[in-house]
Amino acid sequence: MLDNPAEVAEIMMFANHLLRIVDASAARTFASIASQPLTPQEERILRMWFTIDMNDGRSLKEIGLQFGLAPREVQKIIHKAMRELKHRSVYNQLIAALANTNLKDMQGLLDKLEQSQLGKQVSSWLGKGKNLPITADQLRAALGNDQVQQLAMYFDFAMDKMLAVTAENLPDIVDKLSPNGKLQPLVVGYWPIALM
Repeated sequence: MLDNPAEVAEIMMFANHLLRIVDASAARTFASIASQPLTPQEERILRMWFTIDMNDGRSLKEIGLQFGLAPREVQKIIHKAMRELKHRSVYNQLIAALANTNLKDMQGLLDKLEQSQLGKQVSSWLGKGKNLPITADQLRAALGNDQVQQLAMYFDFAMDKMLAVTAENLPDIVDKLSPNGKLQPLVVGYWPIALM
């Protein structure tokens, strides 16, 4: 947990910069999860790439030289860090939204998907191996319009976008939250750092 006001202020400033550059939802979530930051290397690379606290941008090659990495490795780190921020954002919104539906939580969502002939997908996310995808249409069909409308109220996007974002991220989120084949107890703001 960060209790140094200067560190919290710096992370909040970083999040405000991200609001202008990347998906606003991910940036707001980044500010709310300051107790679970990116690795120091990931944070420094993102700051350099997005020219945060700098006057000019850096190329992948220039960033790589500072860290002893090839440009392709820098690109992979940027992609991983941004995906991680996006997963955290979707996770927090989904957990908060589920709490306000009759599904109640992630386990309730997975149970509903299994009852709707999507058990094969759910099993792949909980098990080892490749995660099977789910489409926005499959998610809509499994949940029904009332559930989808309830969930969409808690996301920062329209219903179709919420379904697409959830379908895109749900397999990886469930995979990370079930390292031993069982879903961990979940709360808003929690993210399994050890599993990143």
